[in-house]
Amino acid sequence: MRKVPAGAPTRRLGSKPMRAIARLSDETGEAKQSGILGQVTSSVELMHILNAGTLIDDRYEVTGTLGTGGMGTVYEAIELHLNREVAVKIIHHAIATTEDNLARFRREAHVLSRLQHKTLVGFYRYGVWQGMPYVVLERLSGQPLSNILANGPIAPREAVLIAEQIVEALCFVHGKGIVHRDLKPSNLMLVENHQIKLLDFGLCGILNGIDAQALTESGLLIGSVHYMSPEICTGKKAGTKADIYALGITLYQMLTGTPPFDHENPVGLLYKHANDPIPSLHNQYPLLPMASQLDVLLESCLAKQPDDRPDASRLLEAMRALSTAMPESGPLTQNLVLRSDNSKSKKLPKLVYILLSCALILVILCASPNA
Repeated sequence: MRKVPAGAPTRRLGSKPMRAIARLSDETGEAKQSGILGQVTSSVELMHILNAGTLIDDRYEVTGTLGTGGMGTVYEAIELHLNREVAVKIIHHAIATTEDNLARFRREAHVLSRLQHKTLVGFYRYGVWQGMPYVVLERLSGQPLSNILANGPIAPREAVLIAEQIVEALCFVHGKGIVHRDLKPSNLMLVENHQIKLLDFGLCGILNGIDAQALTESGLLIGSVHYMSPEICTGKKAGTKADIYALGITLYQMLTGTPPFDHENPVGLLYKHANDPIPSLHNQYPLLPMASQLDVLLESCLAKQPDDRPDASRLLEAMRALSTAMPESGPLTQNLVLRSDNSKSKKLPKLVYILLSCALILVILCASPNA
């Protein structure tokens, strides 16, 4: 169990899933996966793990196992025809007999085949081998963002630059009419040169196309509760603004080491998403670089009403403005003490600078697209 940063929030990440209420992901369990899988489960093994040397479709030679999740297992393999390393995700045989799960897996393959972008994991092929569907994906070298955050917050500028890449990915995905619906640190892989890759489209919804709600069991919420938007918490349809909300939660977690909302059970956490205001960074960490500007951005992303959140393209403009103004280096929140009750106000010139920066971000976020 990681140490709680000094002066940082003391909330703990959620414990065990409650599938009767929502499909949760145990973030501590997900630290053990490769980042390509969706949800991790500690349940009984659902399929025999393939041995090294196994040939899949006489084309992919298994060299090892990257991880096992709720839907399937991801193997590292060599594509013999091209002599390149790949990742092969095979759905569990027991799950392959369930039509809903097969539909989800096919949907993920269909979506990935349409998406080619530097911020997304590359898709190579979909097939069926010995009755088990599989997809062949780009073999990534790196680690999930959740692994990094397990050690605490990251530098403010690095957090903003990572968030900027995530928003760039959302711009592309939303432009293709797709809602990811499960954006969270374990579905974000940090590879070389601090490049982010968005993973796992197994829960995605396709706008004006496949109704993702109809592909899931009636009455279940789909997603990870720590990153679930208020509209999903209250049983409404997830649109693109749900991804913006999850991005806001992820950015807050990168800056502080914990999500803004937590509760001992999922019901209480759903209530907090729907009702509680986001804790202010400036109030907690007044020495955090550009804390007030970050508060403006986070409050916009985490607005309770979807229409009050910016779309991805407008948010990308604000993120770029913020990253340009962000100092090259700054203290981690774990090294900052909480504001004391008798803290003095800042000098006027700095206050003016903060207000002007906040105004710029607000103008970008609130400007009419037709302006």
